[in-house]
Amino acid sequence: MYGAESFGSEKLTAYEAGWRWQAADELSFDLALFYNAYDDLRSGLALPPECFPGGETVADNPACLFYSTEVVVRTALGNSSEGHARGGEVTAIWAPQRYWRIAASYARLQKNLRDVLPHESVLLFMLGQDPENEYSLRSTLSIGPGWDWDLFVKHRDDIDSIGLPAATQLDARLAWRPALDLEVALVGRNLLSDAKVQAVT
Repeated sequence: MYGAESFGSEKLTAYEAGWRWQAADELSFDLALFYNAYDDLRSGLALPPECFPGGETVADNPACLFYSTEVVVRTALGNSSEGHARGGEVTAIWAPQRYWRIAASYARLQKNLRDVLPHESVLLFMLGQDPENEYSLRSTLSIGPGWDWDLFVKHRDDIDSIGLPAATQLDARLAWRPALDLEVALVGRNLLSDAKVQAVT
C-alpha cells in the first residue's frame, strides 16, 4: 500500500440533535439523532500483481509465478469514496436507589458508502465495519464506602460486509478508592468467551 501526492483530507459534514426528558427524579430518557455526509473518503485501487524479485507483472509474464519468491499486490490510496450515515441512540437511566444506577441503550446506524470511480475500491469495505443495531445495559452499584461494582453487557448485530457474526460481550469492574486521588480497579472483559474477532483490517 502506498500513497500519492494527490491524496487529500477526508471531509465530513455532520448534523446532530438531542433531547432529554426527566420523567421523574429517578428516571430520565435521552435521545440523540445524527446525519453525516462524507466526501473524499479514503479508497484504494488494487494494482496488477507483481513478481519479486524482478518487478514483472503477472499479466505481462505469467511464468514469473513459477520462479519468483513472492507475489505482491500493491494498493494505491485515493479519495474516490463518498456516502452518508444516519442513525440515533436512545438511553434510559434509572436510579432505583441513590447508590445504584442502571442505564439501557439502543443504537441504530445506517451507512451507505460508494466509490465514484468505475473500479471497485478494495478499502471501501473497511469503512463499513459497524453493526446496524447495538444494545447495551450498564449497572453501576456502590457496594460500600469507596467501593464500586460495575457490570456492562453489550450485544451487536452481525456485520455481513466482513463476515462477523453477532456477538454479546460482558465486562465487569470492581473498584476501590482508598483516597480521593487514588483508585485501584480489577477489570474483566469479554467474560462470556475466550476470544472474539472485533474487526478485520
